[in-house]
Amino acid sequence: MNLPVITLLGYPTPKDFLEKVYYDTECTIWLGSKGQGYGSYRFKGKSYAVHRLSYIWFKGPIKNGYEIHHTCGIRFCINPIHLLSVTCSEHKIIDGGSGNRDKIICIRGHIYDNTNTYYYKGMRRCRLCRNLWQRGYMERKKKEVDNFGT
Repeated sequence: MNLPVITLLGYPTPKDFLEKVYYDTECTIWLGSKGQGYGSYRFKGKSYAVHRLSYIWFKGPIKNGYEIHHTCGIRFCINPIHLLSVTCSEHKIIDGGSGNRDKIICIRGHIYDNTNTYYYKGMRRCRLCRNLWQRGYMERKKKEVDNFGT
């Protein structure tokens, strides 16, 4: 396959960069290393987020203070058509607010309040959801023990 030659800071696109992608019908999925929830690539001794590299190589420089938004919602997609340069405040509006801290209910509809909320590894969690999960886990384990040897 003929891979396109794109330049970043005067350097051609490394061949191994484009070999680490899977070309889906719409998205171009990064299969290489991942870090902090995004694809990661070392280039000239420095680590870069691959979606930012893709944007720079295919669309041009990213303005200072701007972020790259995935219009497809897939963090490992590096398809430049799916990448949009936006400000932080625009990004929050596109993503529907300022994240989990503004949510008052969990995904199952339980209210985040002082009695139902706990923090694990710096993230807010729902106590009722955890209890439901634990109850289901214990029931599954009990069935495994009961079915052992039958």
